[in-house]
Amino acid sequence: MHIPLVKITDLEQQKTYKPVTESLKLALIERLQWNFDQVINSDRVLCDILTALYNQSAKAVVFGGWVRDHVSSYVLQQNFQPRDIDVVVDGLDFHQLQKLLPSDNKVNIFCGFSIETSTNKIDIWLLKDTYLIKELNLELNFDILPQTTVFRINSIIFKPEQLWSVPDIYDFGCIDALKDKVLDFQSCLIPFPEIQVARAIVYSVKLNLKIKPEIINFIRMICNSEEVRANLTNNLLINCPRQLLTKCLTLLKSITES
Repeated sequence: MHIPLVKITDLEQQKTYKPVTESLKLALIERLQWNFDQVINSDRVLCDILTALYNQSAKAVVFGGWVRDHVSSYVLQQNFQPRDIDVVVDGLDFHQLQKLLPSDNKVNIFCGFSIETSTNKIDIWLLKDTYLIKELNLELNFDILPQTTVFRINSIIFKPEQLWSVPDIYDFGCIDALKDKVLDFQSCLIPFPEIQVARAIVYSVKLNLKIKPEIINFIRMICNSEEVRANLTNNLLINCPRQLLTKCLTLLKSITES
């Protein structure tokens, strides 16, 4: 499948950010591990997947919105309860990973797998199949993952003690962006640009973040026709959490019509 890709030309070569303090890092690791233990205890499917990965001596990290929302809950003193969990795996091939998963898994367009449990939606894929790692031929290292996110608020991974013995996080600007309450890009390569516009709008409203000019310019560049704006409005109507919808639609309109 062809994946639409836009390159941002006015983005700084490399983002700079303030590293997290050791005390905050330790507090976040403890918070993330406690929450992850609760998920494992309530979701037998995810528990079985992690046990199978451990038995195969595979490594995996938790990535994406689950980590970001729990970090946000701590840093911003809000209460987010993420349901989607992204897991990135190394040490197995595609077929080995698939054999460890429930038989009703679905292969997605990024050569990963999606699994719906009674309590969670799990997306799991191989480190080598991470889109920008593959696209840019980057080093196969979990610590590279935070550099491949579209938005800096997602630039963090969590290493749970179930697979690493000692839990840890690796942050590449997520915590700094959340503390400063800004939404900006991490990568200059933006796959599925229309989807990223919708995500930017939802993130801004959900987390009360100020959208940086680079994203404002990107949204206006992508929303260059009535058709695109209509598609994005429909996307929000279908996928946006109900409690955020009115504010999201208003924000999209204010950006694209100003």
